[in-house]
Amino acid sequence: MKTAIITDSAANLLPTYIQKHKNLFVIPLMILVDGKSFRDQIEISATEVYEKLDHAKVTSSLPNPEDLYQVVDQIKKEGFTDILAINLSSGLSGTFNAFRLAFQEVEGINITHYDSKTLGGALGYMIEYALMLVSIGTTPAEIIPLLDKCRYEDSLAIYTINTLKYLRRGGRIGFVEGTIGDILHVKPVITVNNEGVYITLSKGFGLNRSLITM
Repeated sequence: MKTAIITDSAANLLPTYIQKHKNLFVIPLMILVDGKSFRDQIEISATEVYEKLDHAKVTSSLPNPEDLYQVVDQIKKEGFTDILAINLSSGLSGTFNAFRLAFQEVEGINITHYDSKTLGGALGYMIEYALMLVSIGTTPAEIIPLLDKCRYEDSLAIYTINTLKYLRRGGRIGFVEGTIGDILHVKPVITVNNEGVYITLSKGFGLNRSLITM
């Protein structure tokens, strides 16, 4: 058995880390800036996105299916027998479902598909864990319950933010809640629940208090 791991760019893995692991493949989400598409972290960097947030319309979109098909073909040519695909939460993006539909067209390789129900650093740590398990000979079927334990029992990913305006603009929180939050300098402590959607764990008045709450 030779297992490749596929994830998406929402895992925020460093390019040096990706290059180091020859059995790791990252499919970029698409970033739209004023209607023009860029492959996340390939054709546009996080720094460039942040710089454009306040004076351009910036949104995200699903990966290009052709990027996934090309990677799967590459994996097969390199002699891998299995794919373990781990995506960002299906509760926050249609990426998991897009991968699921694309995998239905793939033949000639075993595919195990996992919904992480999280994103960002938490997803990145799950990828690192899965790579370690693969390196010691753990099969994809054996990895799934270990990922469940990591996600739901052994870890908690939380974050806070200095402004609510980008969440409000993206429809992640209600307009009224966002407006009041900015006026009162309320900073939420946010996590992703077991259903894979954002929830507020707590709140602090000001960033320092929110960090202390975390």
